[in-house]
Amino acid sequence: MNNISVLSLEPANLSPVAVAAVSSFFEREAHGLCEILEALGESDALDAALEIAMTGAQQTDTLSLIEALNLVLEALEGVPFLAVLHAEMAGFGPRDLQGGIRWHGARLAELVDGLRLVECIGVRS
Repeated sequence: MNNISVLSLEPANLSPVAVAAVSSFFEREAHGLCEILEALGESDALDAALEIAMTGAQQTDTLSLIEALNLVLEALEGVPFLAVLHAEMAGFGPRDLQGGIRWHGARLAELVDGLRLVECIGVRS
């Protein structure tokens, strides 16, 4: 007997998995992400990140979650280099603010890509 459980690749099964990945990320990384956003003065993105962290990403539809994640991602991608340099020199944020921006941005981009894929599959089904 084989007791291996296999996840069916049905759209109804993928959406909760993608949302759970976002929730898991925010459980682990919300503090660091919010510290970065606060150091950069990105209050709208900070509010969006805190909302996702507090709701655990479970209380919203996938499209709204993508929109909120994109707001945070755009804030990280759009910050001018001089603003990062100024924040670092002033001692705001983590020690490696630039590295933190890149790392969190990459993870958020992966999460958004996963959610978009689920939306595309769901629309086609």
